[in-house]
This record gives sequence, C-alpha cells and structure tokens, in this order.
Amino acid sequence: MNLAKHAGFGVGLFLVIAQVGAQTITGYEIGKEYTLTQTSSTAPVAVSGAPYDFYARIAGTNLSSLPTPSFTKTNSSSVTSVKDLAFDPTVQKWKFNSSGNDTPADLSDSFFTSSTAYPFTINGNTATFTFPATDDFVATHPQITSGTWINNSLTFDPTEDYSLNFNSFSPSLSALDSEIRLQITGPGLPSGGLEDVTLGSVFGNISLLTNLTISANTLQTNSVYSADLFFLNIEGENTTAVPGITGCATYRDDLKFNIATVPEPADFAALAGATALALGVLVRRRKVVAQE
Repeated sequence: MNLAKHAGFGVGLFLVIAQVGAQTITGYEIGKEYTLTQTSSTAPVAVSGAPYDFYARIAGTNLSSLPTPSFTKTNSSSVTSVKDLAFDPTVQKWKFNSSGNDTPADLSDSFFTSSTAYPFTINGNTATFTFPATDDFVATHPQITSGTWINNSLTFDPTEDYSLNFNSFSPSLSALDSEIRLQITGPGLPSGGLEDVTLGSVFGNISLLTNLTISANTLQTNSVYSADLFFLNIEGENTTAVPGITGCATYRDDLKFNIATVPEPADFAALAGATALALGVLVRRRKVVAQE
C-alpha cells in the first residue's frame, strides 16, 4: 500500500464522489466504535474514561456551508431524538461523537441497535441503516507489532519507505464486508489528513494484510503526527440516498498512536542508541533495588 496515493476520507467504499452544489462529498459513515491507544511495543489499552462511542462522519471538500446534517437515534426505551453533526474545520469533516460509554451495554442504552433504523440526513437526502440484532464489535483489536518507540511515539526516518506492521484482522462472518483503514494527520499534510483504505472485498484475503507502506517523503522530518489504524466490520450500505455515494454503517476499532519523525537520518541511530542505553541503566538499577 502506498499511503501517498490516497487523500481524503474513504477511498475504497467512497471511491466515487458526488457533487452537492459547491461541495464535494466523498463519503459518509455511521456506527459504533471501541477506541484504544498504543504508546510502546506492549499491547494497546482502552483509552481512559469511556472507550465505547457512537459516531457519524461526512467527508469531502468545501463542506462548511453544507446544511447541518443529522441522524435520528433510538435508545433502549424506544425514545427517539435527532442528533446534529458539527463541522470540524481542522479536518474538514462533519462529525458527531457521543460522550463515551464504559461498556457496550452503556452504549446500547443510549444508542440501541437491535432491529432499529438510523435515518441519516445529508443535504435533504436520507439514508436509513439498520444495525444487526446483536452488537458486532471487532473481535481482534489492532496493534502495531514492530518498530521503534521513543517517548511514546512510533519513531522512524520519513525519507525512506516505512512498513507499518500490524496484527491480522479477522472480520465478523455476519458483516457485509470489512475494511482496514490508516489515517495520518499533521504537518505538511492536507487538512483532512491522508488515508489508505483496503476493502475486504467480501473478506477475500484481508486477514493476510498485516502491513501498509508509508512512502518516503510523505511525512516531514522532525515532526509529530497523529495516526489511527481502523479495523471495521461493515454492517450496512446505502447507495441511493446521496447520488454517487456509498455510505455505510459499521462497527470499528480505532487504534490511536503518535508518529515522530527523526530530525535527520543520522540522528535516528543516536536516538535509538540513547534509548537503549537508558533502558539498560534502568534495568540495572531495578536489579540493584531488587537485591537490597
């Protein structure tokens, strides 16, 4: 995969774009997610607070003047309410996120899904999604499986191709399709960030995909970036509500991590060496403490 080739939200599912007045919509999505964070070679952990969330997204270009999109949600007591999305100028997307929930049960209390329709209205058009009778969260959480971590960030030389390695994703057999998505935002990138999306093609061999290549010079040297690696089960699709657009309803895992690029290629060895030395000193000190 060549990350430099893809910009914007939803290559893959959202390859076809639609014109809405002066705006260009490239995709929309609604669903439930579980958010983790990784800061070292050890396994990721759930984000502090409430890691379960209900979200909605609309992406494209020049969308700030789009009439406020909304969706209708239903809670476990069958009470409905309309939720508006808000425009985020930093990433040029319309977004909604619930306040977060501690467990899937907490999320289901507020955003019930069993045989419940979720109408999603965009520029006067409505896409209606129905989630499965039981929650279908991703069973295999994403994890970066190799690389050098310094100061809680995955660190590498951006002047060379970099292979981002991660664990295998096993999609749900009850989902319509699956997807692996990598998103990076930060210095020198478009306001919406860069994304690389790999569709499962009704699962196909997506479980064999365990790395994506960040091409040389896609990122700047001496910079810090925010990154997300998504594993998605696609539960519903709509191809008619917004002409030319395939929207989807998903369950997804979002692995958040930081990328730090080295100032100069020669400095990377020095940084890695200093980190190894510090770890060695720390281990020796711990051994001494254990002996006292």
